[in-house]
Amino acid sequence: MGTIRVACLVALALASQGCAVFVRGTTQDVTIRTTTPDAQIEVDGVKQQVKVDVAPNSSGTVTSVVVNLDRALFHYVRIEAPNYFPLEATLRPSTNEDWLFGEECLMWPILWLPMAIDLNTGALNDLADPVDLELMKTPTVEALAAGATRQVVRRAEVEPEDLRAYRTARGNLNDGY
Repeated sequence: MGTIRVACLVALALASQGCAVFVRGTTQDVTIRTTTPDAQIEVDGVKQQVKVDVAPNSSGTVTSVVVNLDRALFHYVRIEAPNYFPLEATLRPSTNEDWLFGEECLMWPILWLPMAIDLNTGALNDLADPVDLELMKTPTVEALAAGATRQVVRRAEVEPEDLRAYRTARGNLNDGY
């Protein structure tokens, strides 16, 4: 009888480990939005089918796309529109501290393999969602004649809000401009 209880306890402990890959999965739906008219959005070099809606405050339209992205990888977003400078952004994954803490509390010293699976598959990571990106208008011919400068491509790194707040507080935020 004691052997069955120990076996059940070990089976329960194994089942509770590495659960992020089963509960959260290794991918995440991310919404990318812009209010720039006629915007085209590419994610990881693939042009996306965009959806155009009326903005909630009736100030124009919102162009958006929902993409399913791998939680473990960096992703590259490029937005272009006529009469606007293109924008390139990098979506960086960050570890979800709540899930990591939960797994650390439940982990036994000999049951580290399921947690390693969660860490290596990216199941413990989050990507920023939603991602709001705005393009800058290109200068007119008159403005260029008056001395306005040209800007080819802006770059930005997009990360979840909690990581951005932490880096900003430490003065360690590089927007990539």
